[in-house]
Amino acid sequence: MQKIAAILPALVMVMLAALPLFKGVAGYSLFLEGALSGAKAAVRALPAIIAMLCCMRIWAATGLGGAVTQLLGHVLGALGIPEPVLAMIAVRPFSGGGALGVLGGILTASGADSMAGRMASAIMGCTETYFYTATVYYGASGRKMGRGMLARAAITQLSACVVAMLLCRLFFGA
Repeated sequence: MQKIAAILPALVMVMLAALPLFKGVAGYSLFLEGALSGAKAAVRALPAIIAMLCCMRIWAATGLGGAVTQLLGHVLGALGIPEPVLAMIAVRPFSGGGALGVLGGILTASGADSMAGRMASAIMGCTETYFYTATVYYGASGRKMGRGMLARAAITQLSACVVAMLLCRLFFGA
């Protein structure tokens, strides 16, 4: 298995170099055009990504995120939703890495087989970092964001979280 893993990258490189020869196209030129196109898209998306990261930092620095999570904790705690899961619901739309960190904290503190661990894992698997995705997509493409797009994405995200938590309750009990 280790020999295959060592040979595979070289094999892919040989195939990528040989394919344009068989097709009769200028492979290197096409590669450079694609790289240039990708670099241009990254530059177009950069201001939107910076703005989103600034907003996330302000959200965290003002304590608004913690206040919202604490407020929802009282309401949703009565419905049987573990409080650590609320942090996952709050962070996941903005940051995949942040959500992964929250998931790791939940799994360490509560355990993978706890209801909080199962719910957080299900939420991590069935939701998307839609603020980040929208920022990158609309920033790179130069298109305007459609009216109500973020509201629809938030409703979809919340629906996915509710269904994930309900399925965890159904399959794993109270």
